[in-house]
Order: sequence, then C-alpha cells, then structure tokens
Amino acid sequence: MAEHARESDPPTSHAAVPAAATRARIVEAVAYLYTIRPMRDDELVAEYAARREHMRWPDCDPESVRKRRKDVQRLDPRLQWLRDEKSAKSGKTVGVYGYTASAA
Repeated sequence: MAEHARESDPPTSHAAVPAAATRARIVEAVAYLYTIRPMRDDELVAEYAARREHMRWPDCDPESVRKRRKDVQRLDPRLQWLRDEKSAKSGKTVGVYGYTASAA
C-alpha cells in the first residue's frame, strides 16, 4: 500500500501517492528552491518545473510540489510564512514563504 493512503481508498488513490523515495526527492528539491529566494506557491511550482530536467528531479503534479512545501515546513521550522501579497495571475492574496535566520 502507498504511503499515506488509507486501506479504504480506491486503488487510484494509492497510485496517486508518490513513492517514499520520490516524495523525499521532491522535498529535497523544494527545500533547495527556498534557498534561492522567498516565493509564493505558484512561483515555487514554476521554479521546480524550470529546473526539473536539469536537476533530474522527479516529474510530478504541480500540486505535489506545493504540498511538499508543507512537508519542508514540518521538517525545518526556519521555512516560514513571511508575508501576503496579491498574485498578478489570479488577483488573490497568497502567502510568500522563505527561510528565516531562526525558527519563530
């Protein structure tokens, strides 16, 4: 059974959950991307896509990249919400996340 899939979930849910090794590689990639600069989730997804082939990161759904940001936050408390800003693309207010010198 896939990691984080419930036994009662249909087989498609199990297939949708990345293998542990793939998930770990995406988490490492996301952690690396935040060393470059603070960014919104849409920017994070775009940076991942732009560097994926060169860095040999796993191909994955953009939503998976966004979710891995939350995993990085759990693993490294220095990655924090910094501010809100309005997205030029959607017009919605979205969070900007980045590393801080120390955990809050």
